[in-house]
Amino acid sequence: GPDGQPIPTDASGKPVDASGNVLPTDSNGNYISPAKPEVIHPVKGPDGQPMPTDASGNFIKEDGTPIEKDDEGKPLGPDGNVLPTDASGNYIYPAVGPDGQPLPTDAAGKPVYPVVGADGQPLATDSTGAVVGPDGQPIPTDASGKPVDASGNVLPTDSNGNYVQGPVSPGEDCDLQKGVIDLVVVMNSQDATSDQLAAYKNSVDGIMSQLDMSPDVARIGLVQYSSEAKVPIPLGNYNEKLEVVDAMGALKPM
Repeated sequence: GPDGQPIPTDASGKPVDASGNVLPTDSNGNYISPAKPEVIHPVKGPDGQPMPTDASGNFIKEDGTPIEKDDEGKPLGPDGNVLPTDASGNYIYPAVGPDGQPLPTDAAGKPVYPVVGADGQPLATDSTGAVVGPDGQPIPTDASGKPVDASGNVLPTDSNGNYVQGPVSPGEDCDLQKGVIDLVVVMNSQDATSDQLAAYKNSVDGIMSQLDMSPDVARIGLVQYSSEAKVPIPLGNYNEKLEVVDAMGALKPM
């Protein structure tokens, strides 16, 4: 039969199906072999959980398309090869990146999902393969390897499917008062209203309140632009914090 096995027969030698019923015949009197039953092999995701299925019971990928199969019905991976199996014989579909290709794994075997910073640039990885955040520490992940924030929530993704790590908020492990920094504030003040300029000033005030404004620790500069640019405060060109505050208060739309 289609499965490569001999078709069973009854006592008279007539071919029968799996239930022992004699096979039907065509118009020429030939017995018709039953179609090989479709076998749907169990497929699990990289987290060990069963992959979702469609209305026909076929396993589907995260994008909703069916997992491809070979001629024997075995599920195929993105590379076109039969998926590997676990100890229980379940096929394991790998985690894939935005490009549809299998993701690399870290030293623990977890998939390493692409993570970009707030500027859209890919974040670096350490020697174990883990993605490192802006604070220099590995970004935590859930059981499936997806990056999470400090509250354990999976990070949001951008339009390309990359996970996005936002800026690090000051906390117990991030003391801006002890940080050495050069900070240039660039403001678009074209047709800015007085309320918008006041908001700019409040933002800079908030930043300065978090910094040690000693000239050998933190320096601030201010650039204002519209169709042209001017520099009300060159980087570090002030004697005390109050001069920065006064310069911000004197800003006008350009």
